[in-house]
Amino acid sequence: MSWASLTKVSICIGALLGCLSIANAANTGPDDRRTTLDPDLERFMIEKRALVKQLGEKHEVTIPPIVWSFFDATQKGDWQTASNLFRKIEAGTGRQGGDTWIPRAIWGPMHDTFGAYEQFHSWNPQLLHRFGDTIMQKVPAGSIYFGGTDAGRFVVSALSASHGEGRPFFTLTQNALADVSYLDYLRDIYGTKIYVPSLQDSQQAFQEYLDDAHKRLEKNQLKEGESIKMVDGRVQVSGVIAVMMINELLVKVIIDKNPSREIYLEESYALESLYSRSLPHGLIFKVNYQPLEQVPQPVMEADHQFWTDQCRALIGNVVQTGTSVPELCSWTERIILRPESGGFGGNPAYLKDAQAPQYYSQCRSAIAAYYQWWSKKSEKSQAAGLNKEADFAYRQAIALSPYNPAVVWRYADYLLQNQRTNDAKVLIETTLRIDPEKRMGLDSDQLISAMKKLRAEVKKSP
Repeated sequence: MSWASLTKVSICIGALLGCLSIANAANTGPDDRRTTLDPDLERFMIEKRALVKQLGEKHEVTIPPIVWSFFDATQKGDWQTASNLFRKIEAGTGRQGGDTWIPRAIWGPMHDTFGAYEQFHSWNPQLLHRFGDTIMQKVPAGSIYFGGTDAGRFVVSALSASHGEGRPFFTLTQNALADVSYLDYLRDIYGTKIYVPSLQDSQQAFQEYLDDAHKRLEKNQLKEGESIKMVDGRVQVSGVIAVMMINELLVKVIIDKNPSREIYLEESYALESLYSRSLPHGLIFKVNYQPLEQVPQPVMEADHQFWTDQCRALIGNVVQTGTSVPELCSWTERIILRPESGGFGGNPAYLKDAQAPQYYSQCRSAIAAYYQWWSKKSEKSQAAGLNKEADFAYRQAIALSPYNPAVVWRYADYLLQNQRTNDAKVLIETTLRIDPEKRMGLDSDQLISAMKKLRAEVKKSP
């Protein structure tokens, strides 16, 4: 695959990763039309509209009238019209094939606008602000923050005093760094304040990945889902995993080239090469510049308490240290399938919301996977404590969303690796009875793949 063709692939995948919840939101969100916007969202839309005009003038491009119609619809709170216009605009970028009639230079602020609008449209407002504010309170001014999920990226962007000016901190997404048009957008808004990878950096990251992939292909050491093959003596790569591994290399460039900035990251796809220098930090991670020898005990204790408090407020005191998997599954099945039976001790709005469980569970599951990774790298005396904390975090993630297949598969895989076959079986069967497709809509490769793994594992069971 050439650099140009990789760019085309990464653009398509960047669009997919940037809009993970859009299809689902159209089916699960509130009324199709709104006239009152959240003040933070309205301010964000006004800022992005002005930025489109500014970038159009800077790059000397003509802005099609449909762009202004799109902004008119968003500022009126007309979801249906705005989403229809956005689809037409997205098609006009050529990101998924077809003719290009939308200037690439203005795509960034338009994508940000719709991404934020989709989140504010589909979440319970109080829960959305709780999620976004919890992240923002953990990131000091002047830092660089990577938002991995839609909510972690777009909600935080909209709640910022000025996303375009990096106030109070600079908000990026790791998922789109392999997209050269996204890097162009970052340079437009942040290029005079922080180091943004250049085209040369992108090419170097691509070549570094190709070289490494070729070596691992020869040793039969490819990652699960990594699509690499030799064609006419050349390495060809495709798919989300390859793009995310290139993104990971570019995250490191940003970290290393901005040594005066603190770095924070919310995970979507795991970036395991950063685990050795990361620490749990609320819903997200704090990334250090130097590798750690171990996870400090006080950090684990603070993380344990933080998530205990979060769970207590959202779902009640469900997961205790000794809560078994069957007990957890019994609770989830009763709460989800028989809510009339009562006994839910959390926030009723959380239980009814289509978005909050997906994102809270993803954040907790990411930290569980982090502990699991460290347990394999640590001495036996430390590994036991890390394994215990990973198990606890996974159970909390399940309680936060028992129907998120990506979260369920992560824990099921952990249980299988630890020879806890019966627990894994109970967990998977419970999830399938809850019916994730009906509950949240599987609108991303990550969720669809996890669901296939869960079904395949059930078929293996005697």
